[in-house]
Amino acid sequence: MKRLLFLSLFLLATVVQALAFDYTDANGVTWTCSAESDGTATITGAADYGTEVTVPGTVYDGEQAYTTTALSGTFNGSAKIVKVTLPETVKKIEDSSFRDCSNLVSIEGTENVTSIGYQAFMNCSSFTSIDIPLITTIDGAAFWCCSSLAVVNMPSVSVIGNQAFVSCSALKAVDLPKVTSISEDAFSDCSSLESVNLPMVTSIGNKAFYSTSITEVSLPATLQSLGYGNFGSAVKVVLGSVTPPTLATSSGYGGFSSVAILMIPEASLEAYKSAVGWNKYAGQMLSQSDVVDYDVTTTAQDNTSGLHDIIGEDNLNKVVSLKVKGTINGYDIMVLRNKMTNLHWLDLSEAHIVANPYEYYTGYHTEDNVVGACAFYHLDKLVSIKLPNSATSIDDDGVGYCSNLIEVVLPNKVVTIGSYAFGYCGKLKKIEFPPTLKNIGNNAFDNCSSLVQIELPGVETIEYDAFSGCNKIKSIRIPSTVKSVGDNAFNGSGIKDVYAYTVEPIKISQSTFSTYTTATLHIPTQSFNNYYWNTEWSQ
Repeated sequence: MKRLLFLSLFLLATVVQALAFDYTDANGVTWTCSAESDGTATITGAADYGTEVTVPGTVYDGEQAYTTTALSGTFNGSAKIVKVTLPETVKKIEDSSFRDCSNLVSIEGTENVTSIGYQAFMNCSSFTSIDIPLITTIDGAAFWCCSSLAVVNMPSVSVIGNQAFVSCSALKAVDLPKVTSISEDAFSDCSSLESVNLPMVTSIGNKAFYSTSITEVSLPATLQSLGYGNFGSAVKVVLGSVTPPTLATSSGYGGFSSVAILMIPEASLEAYKSAVGWNKYAGQMLSQSDVVDYDVTTTAQDNTSGLHDIIGEDNLNKVVSLKVKGTINGYDIMVLRNKMTNLHWLDLSEAHIVANPYEYYTGYHTEDNVVGACAFYHLDKLVSIKLPNSATSIDDDGVGYCSNLIEVVLPNKVVTIGSYAFGYCGKLKKIEFPPTLKNIGNNAFDNCSSLVQIELPGVETIEYDAFSGCNKIKSIRIPSTVKSVGDNAFNGSGIKDVYAYTVEPIKISQSTFSTYTTATLHIPTQSFNNYYWNTEWSQ
């Protein structure tokens, strides 16, 4: 009896054991294969291939044909391949199939793939896009550090594993119409990710969207659990679930930021305010029935605020987005500063600032067509501001220290920007200077550490420390209109190229730039000697 049982087990093991063989195709590529009794094969290795390779749909062990349905570790560690074409028979791309293929740019023939395994494309740093319309499951770390991956089409995916897209820094938008489960760290450190669509998601793991650039997100009624460390950059979160989802907390990783507005279903507002985890954000919650976007026309009043009268006392702290037309003065600016505690987006482009003796900030009152000192100073919830087109000056600290400010639109008539006018607006990425601008004051953009590019048409004077600490600016073009640039004006920047357009060097100081020895100076051909023998520029 024992002998019969042992023999049966031995025969069973023999039957289910995969058959391993090598197959060399017509192109001279040798494929290592693992075949099953059902006539299918997994390709586990390859040799003697070039930069572009086509995977065979059928492989042979002698006369026996097998259909290729999966890859597993096939090109692991190959720095050679640039393009791969799969046969329509492949359904699975299993563990480490393309791991560390640093030069792989594209893969075609993925239309029938339904699953991608662990670390399948990990560290494919040149990989730019993938179209996987039938895929339902993506395993952990599948696209870890695919830093060039910008386009992903996966309309059928329902489950995304942990760390699946960690550090995919080129990815800007993801549409996940059928996803229900997103695991821990799935999109963590996707620094360019700005939008995500999750209409059916039920669970989002810890830090799944940690350290992204998502500023607005809608979480659907299907959501049941939300991990800690998600959507920290969001300033507006719309929640669809009537019952507050389970919200994880962590002392090491925060949740929503202190500037985020949480829009809650009206009937559930009190439930969210008292729910564990959610109660921390009670002061940041508004009902979805509240009016939060306003477009108003007002007239400045001598002894009160026209804005206050139009919007109403009970609604001031519910204003999230505001466009103002007409005239405003210090009373209105005080209301904007002190009473609209949830104001994120402010458009004053069609408003006019008029003089009034009322002090909107200690020691400061409005003057005609001037964005006064400290007018919008330290408004930490402000994300975007469009200043009045009629303003000709932005005074000291006018919009300074707005720590979450991303967008600024300057007046198209502005002539002067004062000291620290935008200083320490650390999230400000871009600003366009109009040709009317002549003077940029000291420290005007001090430590705007996210500012990437500036153009200076018409500018005449750049004072000391104007762009100090703007370490992401890589090049600067100094137009012929500039007469002087002050001490440390670009100190602490990452400037690699300086373009000067005057035949005679303009006045700068010994410390205007901090990259004299590493940056390249581009000058008019006929001016070489002029710059070479100028004490400051010659550095």
